[in-house]
Amino acid sequence: MEKHQLLKEEFNKELIKLMNNQKEKAELLMKDACTDEANLEKIKFNVVDIFSKMFIVSYNNVYGKMKNQNIKNAVDTIEDDYEKLYHAYMVFFDKIPAPWKEKYDKDKEMGMTVECVIEELKLNTAKDIRERFTILYNKYKN
Repeated sequence: MEKHQLLKEEFNKELIKLMNNQKEKAELLMKDACTDEANLEKIKFNVVDIFSKMFIVSYNNVYGKMKNQNIKNAVDTIEDDYEKLYHAYMVFFDKIPAPWKEKYDKDKEMGMTVECVIEELKLNTAKDIRERFTILYNKYKN
């Protein structure tokens, strides 16, 4: 199996495991009438789900099933497809969290603590996914 296939398989397994864990936590918290905490787990689940889908988009763009012009332009100068996959996926880690960071900054200015917690949770979850991906990417790079 080629390194990009190994990366895809292992990363998808990790994201599915993470989403299942968050879903289970949310369900347990709801049973314990901890609605706010359950909602936070659901938010994390949604962020993981978004980045899971964006990985598939990145993978498909690099390995031939579709061609998104924005991704293509971002990685056009890179020759190695495995490296293209990394950079194509990283585009989403800049693009998607940008409005979350902006909202966090505005909410912080206005003293909106609950909203800040939510935006910070989304940003931290995205950061965690990025780190997990980078570790696996580097594992199969050589």
